[in-house]
Amino acid sequence: MFRCGGDDGIGPVLGSAFFNPGCYDFDFTLVFEDVLFSIIPCGVFLLLAAWRLYALRSRPVIVRWPLLRAMKQVRAICTYVPRAIG
Repeated sequence: MFRCGGDDGIGPVLGSAFFNPGCYDFDFTLVFEDVLFSIIPCGVFLLLAAWRLYALRSRPVIVRWPLLRAMKQVRAICTYVPRAIG
C-alpha cells in the first residue's frame, strides 16, 4: 500500500500532488481516520451498552419460571449470534 508522507500524525496532510503523484493536496492521515471512524464509535457503543445493561439489571424480572427463562435465552442466542457472525 502506498503511504503519503505524514501519515503517522493525527492531523490532515497538506502535500503537493505534483511532487507525490499518489497523494492528494489535502488528505486525512491514517491515524486520524482510525481514531474518527473506529475508536470513537466503538467507545460510544461500549458506553451505551454498559448503560443499557445497568438499566436492564435494575428492572424487575418478568419471567419467573427458570425453565421458560432458559428456553428464551437459548432461543435468543441461537437467533442473534449467527446473524452477528455472518
